[in-house]
Amino acid sequence: MITFNIEDILEKYTVTIYNIAYHYAKNRQDADDIFQNVCFNLIKKKPEFNDADHERAYIIKTAVNTSKSYVRNLWFKKVCFMDRDVSEKTNIEIKEENELYCKLEKLPAKYRVVIHLYYYEKMSVKEIGQALNKKESTVKTHLHRARKLLREYFDEEE
Repeated sequence: MITFNIEDILEKYTVTIYNIAYHYAKNRQDADDIFQNVCFNLIKKKPEFNDADHERAYIIKTAVNTSKSYVRNLWFKKVCFMDRDVSEKTNIEIKEENELYCKLEKLPAKYRVVIHLYYYEKMSVKEIGQALNKKESTVKTHLHRARKLLREYFDEEE
């Protein structure tokens, strides 16, 4: 049994939580709010974890569910900001990142999150399914459809 320690959790999962929040909110300010809500929920509930995998799955699931709740609120408006730190990147890298970012932003949220968890968090299909309460076949389908849509978006450009 792993005891709850918010400092350890934030040290390990800050980037993951924030990235999930950002994929749903699409802007830094709302992602900050979601991140804060996730932390508040964790502190309030003080969950106990069986092992590291259970901890990771719980944190990701909490981040996804909090993000979904946040964007479902009536006052939430979808706004796309491009507020990234680009101070040390070349113009070519910035252009490539922005192109990919804009294509990813076109994807429905259910596809964006699966893509993020698979490619950036290096989670397996099984882990993603557990974190999102979806069957493995559904996760595979979402990955396939997301890749197909991204290909179409890039083909349209050419």
